[in-house]
Amino acid sequence: MKVCQTCGHKNVDSHNYCESCAAQLGETVLVPAKTPNWLTPQAQEETLARLKKKKKKKGQYIAIFILIAFVILIGIIGANNTPSGETDTSSKSTDKTKTEAQTTAEKKNEIRKQDRIVWEYFNQIVDAHNKLMDALTAYSDGKMTKLNFYNYAKEIEKYQGNMSVSPPGNTHAIAKEYTRSVADMALFSQTAAQKLKKYLDSGKTSDLSAAQSAIQQVTGSINVIANNRVKVLSNAGFTQSEIKKIAAEE
Repeated sequence: MKVCQTCGHKNVDSHNYCESCAAQLGETVLVPAKTPNWLTPQAQEETLARLKKKKKKKGQYIAIFILIAFVILIGIIGANNTPSGETDTSSKSTDKTKTEAQTTAEKKNEIRKQDRIVWEYFNQIVDAHNKLMDALTAYSDGKMTKLNFYNYAKEIEKYQGNMSVSPPGNTHAIAKEYTRSVADMALFSQTAAQKLKKYLDSGKTSDLSAAQSAIQQVTGSINVIANNRVKVLSNAGFTQSEIKKIAAEE
């Protein structure tokens, strides 16, 4: 059995990705981001009960720990990667050093420009998913009708489906894993909306559990995205302090 280092789920040996949170298996996660309370097994059971009995309970957002996951990984990856722009100035002439510094600066500017595009793409997906979670909370609290929630989930399903197959095309210098992992998050959110619609049609607990599993995959993908983003920036020559500044600005 392969135990996921992100969520602790036990997977069969043939799996490369966790079937619970979609994190890659076999990798050591030194400091995993904390899972929001509303996605823990206990909270999932409470959600099941709330939807069946329509008891009131406030929702929470996946965005509460996006920045935390990103910042945590800065130190982990930054400590193990030397920025590509660093040179041995003691063995090079001043002119050559200046040229290399200029090249590094240009590379960093280009990577940062493309990073902004991918991060905006990411934020749009997060915003849509949070709206789905808001609608789920409103429905479980009796503030939204079943029909309205169904139609809302249908809209989110279509939106996230389009986002998953339409990642930014002008980010060629960004590692494919970074952009692809963001697109995968949209796919997981699309699946969550789809499963919620199925639950509304059937009323089966199994369908609601399937929706919750998809929601957990969305949350698990945040660690993957944050990890890929830090790697991209670090490999481009950004220092840990620079990456922290980028995180703080967002």
